[in-house]
Amino acid sequence: LDPSVVDQMAETDVIESGIMQAVEHYGALTYGEAMDRFEEIGVLSRSAFNSAADEPKISTRDDMIAKVSQPMAQVPPLAAGLLTSHDFNQGDAGKRVKKDVMRKHMTRV
Repeated sequence: LDPSVVDQMAETDVIESGIMQAVEHYGALTYGEAMDRFEEIGVLSRSAFNSAADEPKISTRDDMIAKVSQPMAQVPPLAAGLLTSHDFNQGDAGKRVKKDVMRKHMTRV
């Protein structure tokens, strides 16, 4: 595109130029059909907005948690002996291994 076309496109309304292109260049619809569709979309938009505005509002934390939280999933218990005491931060001979603080893990490369 040359600069004059870009300037002309920047000064025009995108919706208007799109409808003009659909009508005049592609023959996809008429101006009357475009206007009817535009009005139909406006009616649907207003109806959807009014419907959403009439919905009950969440006013407490408990209501919000009930609305957006997932139920807890049931987890089967682990088989006996699957985890040993060695698995829980213990090194050789049952000695506890000192854990690093989070900042050390975050800055380690």
